[in-house]
Amino acid sequence: MEKLFTKSLLLTVLAMLCSLPGYGQAALTFGENLNAGKEPGTIYIESKPKGASVYIDEVPSGKTPILIRRVPVEDYSIRVSADGYFPYFTTVQVREGQNVNVFAKMVPEGITFSKKTEVYTTLMYEQSRIHGGSWAVGNTWGGYFHNINLEQTTAVHIAMFNTIGFEAMTGYGFLFGDRVRLTPQIGYAYVNTNDIANDKYWWSGYLRGALNLKLALTDKYGFSATALYDRTGAGFRAGFMFYVN
Repeated sequence: MEKLFTKSLLLTVLAMLCSLPGYGQAALTFGENLNAGKEPGTIYIESKPKGASVYIDEVPSGKTPILIRRVPVEDYSIRVSADGYFPYFTTVQVREGQNVNVFAKMVPEGITFSKKTEVYTTLMYEQSRIHGGSWAVGNTWGGYFHNINLEQTTAVHIAMFNTIGFEAMTGYGFLFGDRVRLTPQIGYAYVNTNDIANDKYWWSGYLRGALNLKLALTDKYGFSATALYDRTGAGFRAGFMFYVN
């Protein structure tokens, strides 16, 4: 507790120093009483856009770009914030005599695929062996947490060839720029086939792989295209997404 209090007090003093004339991109100096005997390090923080606010262990510490000198050997959480952008989070480990560089590429709030959480209702068409030519309605949930994108898709298919199917897929999404997300996915489709001519129906399960590409058209609408593969062969899917949250 005493160590945490001392650390917070030093960071508060640093924040006060940032407001002094000549400290716009100033080098800040930590006290030397912590971790005595170990050579302190430095932290250099840049951001895009520049001029973002820096918080070290949630204590205001200046604006980017900023060089913080004589940082005691310790682990630090860093948050970089700017109006109109999602906060950037990271954790750094300062070791004896080490220089740590942080570049915060911040994501605009107004871009669809960069929201912290997102839910889409999707109208899609699929051409594949297990669904034939089918229309489906589904939902896509995406999560953007500390610069990691997770994505999940569910769909209900009503096929033109006497089938109905339920499908769930999940994957890791990669952002390209601000409006494009590419997501390798793996999932499972459970399909009911109804053979009307012979008065028979049956259920079948299929493990599926997919590569999904999403394009944000606006902050409310998007386009989705997916390449599919399962034991029956390759297929494709395309759809229109409506952002609902």
